[in-house]
Amino acid sequence: MKKFLLALIVCGVMSVLLFNPVETTFSKGEMAANPLWRSFRASGAAPYELKVQGWAKINNDYMSVEQLQQVVDEVRMVLGITESFTRETQEYEDMQGVTAIKELRPREYAMIIVQSLDAAKEGYPKYPETYLVVTLSRAENLESMLAYRRKIENVFEYYNSAPSIFTYITGRIDGELAKPQKNLLLRKMFEAAGAGNLEGINNENLVSYSGYTPDIEDYIVAGGKKVNLNIALRYHENEQKTYVYIGSPLLEGEY
Repeated sequence: MKKFLLALIVCGVMSVLLFNPVETTFSKGEMAANPLWRSFRASGAAPYELKVQGWAKINNDYMSVEQLQQVVDEVRMVLGITESFTRETQEYEDMQGVTAIKELRPREYAMIIVQSLDAAKEGYPKYPETYLVVTLSRAENLESMLAYRRKIENVFEYYNSAPSIFTYITGRIDGELAKPQKNLLLRKMFEAAGAGNLEGINNENLVSYSGYTPDIEDYIVAGGKKVNLNIALRYHENEQKTYVYIGSPLLEGEY
């Protein structure tokens, strides 16, 4: 069932929502010191989308839909969003869920997913579990990156939970890059983030490498190695633009 939840996270993230600029502000120095910001600046790309997502188990209860709706309202309160959300409920024999979305415009949204799993069913966890996923996205502006992360951390602090937090940045460069240009650009971006131990793929359609930088606290272990930075380049012929993707600790889904 956890796999089902993670699949919903990925699919849900492809859905949508946002609210007005965050109240928390960070200095230019704090942004400049951020390795993801440094890496993106090194690319020379124009910002296209910023997305920050956190998820964690928030309790060991099997909650009703009404209780899950209350969790959504609590998350809205912590995020400081007063506008109403579009909500959809999921009610199955072994799982209850609520997905809430507030969309400002394309690629700008706030999304809350809360799901409760029944421990009584075969193949489920020994105890009931309720999971929360919070996603904040903004178009063509990276200035909210640190503030979005802080807001998501505040949400999970409210539930005394330690979230896994993922950050995704998308940018665009006019035209198609030759292979030597792609390789040079990737090297510049990883160096700007202070990252090494690079591994990945490099073909005509896609260049994607992952590595590790001590400047980013979060990481996963893959193949016995720490990984917390994933950078990919793909040319979109219909737009005649090269897309630059940065993910930490990894990129999500298809790109």
